[in-house]
Amino acid sequence: ARIIVVTAKHGPIAERVLTVAGLDADVVVGEAFAEAKGAVLLDHQASVYVGDHPGDMRAAQVAGAVAVAVPSGPTSVVELEAAGADVVLTDLRQFSPWLHQHLDS
Repeated sequence: ARIIVVTAKHGPIAERVLTVAGLDADVVVGEAFAEAKGAVLLDHQASVYVGDHPGDMRAAQVAGAVAVAVPSGPTSVVELEAAGADVVLTDLRQFSPWLHQHLDS
């Protein structure tokens, strides 16, 4: 599996944040939002996309990816589900176990 970070933030800033957090990504693309994120995901053949905003759910839909919502900001679970979340996790730490189960099924 590859890790692709697609963010509306400036790409070099996102890369720096990942480095400081000790996280690795295979690809980092900045300055993309909603459907534009979806185009990036489609280009990279992403099958799962995690986000906390309705625009992230739209991005996953554009790419034909599973839309995994983790409400970590001001957007509620109800809003994320209405935007098309396929899966809602209450905490990002739940993602790894969920992904392993998803890939095994």
